[in-house]
Amino acid sequence: MASALVAAGLVLVACGNTNTDAMHIPPAGQHADGEFWRLMNQQSLDYEYFETLQTLWTVSDVAVLGHIVDVDRGRGLGGQKRGGATAETIIAEFNVDEVIEGEPADDSKVRIDIELFKPSLVDVGDLADAVPKQPVLVLLQEASQELMGVKIDESGAERDPDKTLYLPPTTKAIFIKLEGDVVTPLDMTPGPFEKSIGATSLEELADEIRSF
Repeated sequence: MASALVAAGLVLVACGNTNTDAMHIPPAGQHADGEFWRLMNQQSLDYEYFETLQTLWTVSDVAVLGHIVDVDRGRGLGGQKRGGATAETIIAEFNVDEVIEGEPADDSKVRIDIELFKPSLVDVGDLADAVPKQPVLVLLQEASQELMGVKIDESGAERDPDKTLYLPPTTKAIFIKLEGDVVTPLDMTPGPFEKSIGATSLEELADEIRSF
């Protein structure tokens, strides 16, 4: 579903996934960056599932290490979720500290715009206030205006229409280090994918990706 994912921008199934204890994401009081990921987990998403990190990399254009520095309102996708609410996205501004693999477009070696689903019950301002300070490693696909199905400059966010927009191929394409482990904070459900990762730090994970 990777091509369908990029064509639609993102694919949404349902909302209401608020059991953060089951996903082992500490609240803000226990972990400095836990609030952002807790808020982002209040929505169930349907992305393509990849068995291994290597297969995920085969559909990705770039792998970068850096920091989320801001969050802005994205766009309405036109579809509807349960309850009749329109699916919306956010644009995460991402400062690139290191390009691990791939060749980012235009000036994206410095900053990348990443589109993610916004949980329907979460305010963009709350996400912006909770932007994590920790480094994040992310695998991304480029999204052209044609593939997105809408003109990028019609996004709710004010952004340069000539600047490349990026999408994660799956919720498991975003990695952080949490309590001594490398985890995927948007989907911490254990499975074969997690067993394919031998890294215990983002640096080791970067080395794994470079080895493919």
